[in-house]
Amino acid sequence: MPSLVRAAVVSKPRLFASVWGAAQLLCQRFGAMRQAMSGRRALARMDARMLADIGLSQSEAAFEMNRKPWDTAPLERRQ
Repeated sequence: MPSLVRAAVVSKPRLFASVWGAAQLLCQRFGAMRQAMSGRRALARMDARMLADIGLSQSEAAFEMNRKPWDTAPLERRQ
């Protein structure tokens, strides 16, 4: 019986660590989504001259603005 009690005690920190790690990952993902959405809203407010200043065409900006919030991977730019 003592071995069962000891096994239960050992698994609690591991369970807590895995739940904590999952919660941290979830918070990071939500933070990245919020940052992407904020940047896309800023793009929506820019006119053609401002977009040209940062090196984007209106079609590239429109594509970026229409991406899903969870699509936070950087896009490869054509040269």
